[in-house]
Amino acid sequence: MAGKRLWLSACRGALLGGLAIYGTAALSPAQQPVPVPDTAPALQPVVAIVPVRPAPNPGETGTAARQVNQELDQRVLGLVPNFLVVYSPHPVPLTSGQKFRLALRESTDPMAFVAAGLSAAYGQATDDPHGFGQGAKGFGKRTGASYGSTFFGEMTGKAILPSLLKQDPRYFYKGTGTRSSRFFYAVANSFICMGDNGHWQLNVSETMGSLATAGITELEYPKNDRYDVARVFENFVISKAGYGAKNIFQEFFSRHLTPGLGSPHPSAP
Repeated sequence: MAGKRLWLSACRGALLGGLAIYGTAALSPAQQPVPVPDTAPALQPVVAIVPVRPAPNPGETGTAARQVNQELDQRVLGLVPNFLVVYSPHPVPLTSGQKFRLALRESTDPMAFVAAGLSAAYGQATDDPHGFGQGAKGFGKRTGASYGSTFFGEMTGKAILPSLLKQDPRYFYKGTGTRSSRFFYAVANSFICMGDNGHWQLNVSETMGSLATAGITELEYPKNDRYDVARVFENFVISKAGYGAKNIFQEFFSRHLTPGLGSPHPSAP
């Protein structure tokens, strides 16, 4: 009897052990117990790569565009173009396109035709050149010649050469210092200019532009009046002197006669 109970207990233990082994084996991988590591995994450093773009050319930024738009609104007495003058204390270089835009706007402004008419009237009164004659026909020839040479000179000295030589065609208003220092600054700007690199340099653009204007003016004369070398040199000197006088006017008078400018320099008179 005791042997029978012992045999039944052994069978029951074996059966329960078999069921336990089967149940453990039947568990899915997700149900299997996950071993817990003794330590947390080490943190890995994360490196962020940020692209660096080169600084844009100052002339290509919106600052230059805003300054050009402001300069195109500058008119002495609200009438005469005053586009090629910088009153901003922090100007930026111009692109070639902006140089052409300023020169073209000044050359095609209605006041440019008025100036050509006044020059023609003076030539008509002095009969210079004689080959153009008098009357409406002579006046028309003088007007066309005057405007043509002015347009050629403006585009050459204010757009083409400044773009090629990397020079700024504008006059940079000083507005501070003694009157004598400002006077000599204005006169000197007939021979020097600001480069696109921010340094002063010999104003080759304006000088060559004036010389080209004198030459093209000579070609516009009637055949019998051409090829006067002395007159070419005289026209060149007159052009340079006029440029200097214009700079003096810009330095001392034009700012006060140009509406809407305010005071670009706190210490400016």
